[in-house]
Amino acid sequence: MTEHIKHLKIGHILQKHFSKENLVLDYACTNDTPKQQIPLFSVIEKSASSRLCNIDAALLKDGFLRVIIEIEETGIIPTKICGKFLTSAFAEYLIHNSICGSPVKINDCLFVQILNDQNLESNTKKRKQGEMIAKKINELPNKGHIKEYELFWYSDVIANSDTLISKLRKFI
Repeated sequence: MTEHIKHLKIGHILQKHFSKENLVLDYACTNDTPKQQIPLFSVIEKSASSRLCNIDAALLKDGFLRVIIEIEETGIIPTKICGKFLTSAFAEYLIHNSICGSPVKINDCLFVQILNDQNLESNTKKRKQGEMIAKKINELPNKGHIKEYELFWYSDVIANSDTLISKLRKFI
């Protein structure tokens, strides 16, 4: 499956640095079957009406969801960037089969968004726009259970994943 190459590469980096007990990956990051998504819910009851979004990766610590990772391979537009953050900010629980279906509370979470910059033109202002969005999100007085937002660029993570891994370790 080549449609999620960047998800697979980020998934591989995460698997090298975090244990299976702490890391939950969407199937796009692993190519595993059965294909499981990582859904976030607004309440503790798992239902179609309480499901808000699916995320690409989650890091757990002490029974809490501490890091949400979202990888954007296409469409680096403010609406898409902010939309995934906002629906995650509304969420209260992760409920996933790999953790026995037990709800995991989101607690002082780090939201990491990795944006694909590989096809951007050299004179683009997308990086500057992304940094402005990250600054504005972090200035919000209430981000739900999300404590901090961090933006990373895909090419930077691939070239040197140490900054990403260091940031993630601080939260778990």
